[in-house]
Amino acid sequence: MKSFKIIDKILLIMIFLLQIIIAQAQDLQITGKVFGTERSGTQYSLPFANVFWESTTIGSVTNEIGEFKLDVKVSLPHNLIISYVGYLTDTIQVSDAQQNIKVQLKSLELKTVEIKARRQNTEISTLKPINSELITEGELLKAACCNLSESFETNPSVDVNYNDAVTGSKEIQLLGLSGIYTQTLAENIPTLKGLAVPYGLSYVPGPWMESIQISKGAGSVANGYEAITGQINVEFKKPEKTVPFLINIYTDNEGKIEFNNINTISLSKKWKYMLMTHADYVGVKSDHNNDGFLDQPLTKQFHVYNRFFYHDGKKLEGQIGLKSLYEDRLGGQISFDKEIDKGTTNSYGFGILTKRLELYTKTGLIYPKTPFKSMGLQTSWTYHQQDGFFGLKKYSGTQRSLYLNYSFINIISTTDHHIKAGADYKLDDYVESYNDSAFNRTELVPGVFGEYTFGGDSKKFGAILGARIDYHNKYGWLFTPRLHLKYNFAPEFIVRVSGGRGYRSANPFADNIGVMVSAKKLIIVENPELEDAWNGGVNITSRFKIFDHEGSLALDYYRTEFRHQLILDQYSRNDAVLYYNLKGKSYANSFQTTFTYELVEHLDIKLAYKMDDVHTDYLSIKNKAKPLVARDKALLNVSYKTNKKFWIFDATLQWEGAKPLPATSSQLDFASEESPDYFMLQAQITRAFKKWDLYLGGENLLNFTQQNPIISSQNPFSNDFDATRVWGPIMGRKIYLGIRLSIK
Repeated sequence: MKSFKIIDKILLIMIFLLQIIIAQAQDLQITGKVFGTERSGTQYSLPFANVFWESTTIGSVTNEIGEFKLDVKVSLPHNLIISYVGYLTDTIQVSDAQQNIKVQLKSLELKTVEIKARRQNTEISTLKPINSELITEGELLKAACCNLSESFETNPSVDVNYNDAVTGSKEIQLLGLSGIYTQTLAENIPTLKGLAVPYGLSYVPGPWMESIQISKGAGSVANGYEAITGQINVEFKKPEKTVPFLINIYTDNEGKIEFNNINTISLSKKWKYMLMTHADYVGVKSDHNNDGFLDQPLTKQFHVYNRFFYHDGKKLEGQIGLKSLYEDRLGGQISFDKEIDKGTTNSYGFGILTKRLELYTKTGLIYPKTPFKSMGLQTSWTYHQQDGFFGLKKYSGTQRSLYLNYSFINIISTTDHHIKAGADYKLDDYVESYNDSAFNRTELVPGVFGEYTFGGDSKKFGAILGARIDYHNKYGWLFTPRLHLKYNFAPEFIVRVSGGRGYRSANPFADNIGVMVSAKKLIIVENPELEDAWNGGVNITSRFKIFDHEGSLALDYYRTEFRHQLILDQYSRNDAVLYYNLKGKSYANSFQTTFTYELVEHLDIKLAYKMDDVHTDYLSIKNKAKPLVARDKALLNVSYKTNKKFWIFDATLQWEGAKPLPATSSQLDFASEESPDYFMLQAQITRAFKKWDLYLGGENLLNFTQQNPIISSQNPFSNDFDATRVWGPIMGRKIYLGIRLSIK
């Protein structure tokens, strides 16, 4: 027993001495200097070279004269690695806390190598766990792209449709469901929600955009709980990538004139300023189908975007942005005179005046010594006011929103394990009135989130596991889990699986603005519940080379299933549109396949097919296909560029399958009525010069239009009037001409 006690005492003494040695080692530092050498043998210091202990994240960077200091937080001897761009990396063994280590790096003797690479206009990643698609500026320039709603004409994933035949309101569809279930972001800040939904797509001018990122399925929890079917993030042009002066002028045969201007100014070494302005005007009345109604409303829009960028050259960077928008829309019958006929039955008119102001800030703190570590704060404040009338119906709304988001990014042990955590706060205050009724509410939602990412882009297996907890002042606690998995069976062959939950607070009037141009009454049967849905999907993406030409094939399948949803029912009553909470099932299945290939050099094709199966239980009809959603769609895009890109040719043919039609006011059951299928063709030719581009294009070149899109257009104040049954194009063939001027 005594021997055991002696051994115990010896072990305790050894542990105590070892702790002292480790503590002393942790306080030690090594110093040194990193040099490069010219061919003549002359030495020179290498500033900002990387110095770090092997197999750790402990490191430092040399200063302006090549000197460094590094804590000894490892057991010696240990290897020290020194690297610098353009030089061979060196490794030396440090056996003790020696001072003034001198390291001389050898420069790389590089021969001239010609590298040819071709960036795709639309890129689908084969590395990231989230199924994301990048639409570059090159893809956006294939069409007129006057605003965000016209940015998806060559993209099979996103559909854009008119809500009605009077107001000009459009909505996107992703995975077969309305765009209200897709979260829209402006440089990762949530935007265009609430009252901005009906016309928000026209608030984003095309020439301002640098790229668009589309992610399908449940998105990142860092942006909130609202991404049910996916996310669309718009990246605007940046001062470091944009020419100092840019002008885009557009006009078409329908009487639309548009002007865009971008100016970039360097205020100092740390500050840059960017001014973007937009104006469009539609002042020509057109009625191609002779139904007495304008095919498109008369519009005036003015939009100004001020951006300030700050970077101190070391750790701190930030942005301040201020947007202001004014839009006036006026439509209805050609004979309508707002000053005389508004509020009467003399002539049917529609008008909506919108004023919008957005202010945001972004502040980021990065750590040069640990580039994988950063933190950021985003703030956003929005004021949106719109006042409108739809015949004898009156609607107005004001929305004030505040958004705060703090996030922190770091790694756990190695760069294979990333974490992102943070907190956010959302405030939405709505003041709405419909005819003589007021609908006001205030939503306050604080929340916290965390996201763990395993595996970098180079790893075969990757995963993103995220969750957030929010407290909604009306609906209580909300838990949002989301998971993304990917596996690379080969470097260019990837399989992804995703699943997650999402929530959304419904806005009965703004979400369905089109139903106001109908004789039917709007009846809210019960208070809306918080919409709640699960989304899951599989994506397979493969890139390949055939005959030395690149191609890709992508297959998607997603299912969205609602637990709670606000139902817009146009079937159960012939004199009213009913709003009520889901009684039964509501789901959407979406399948898509996309094939791209370079047939010959500079000649690309894109071929896609999509099937959307969307069904909902209504009070009077169970498992009914959602109206005005085509089950089948197809797209063919062909683009060609000459060798030096002086000429660019692009053409897109779209096929829309039959769509179920909603019931009219005179008949309840239209279960068997469907629209015909049709084709749409658009094309554009661009001639590029040194400082300017000239583009000529056409939309709906086959001149197919829906006949009689407005029911009882000659009697708009009768019980049969309905302008919501829009299943096809209203405008005929459109020819446009534009010029882009860039001055470096």
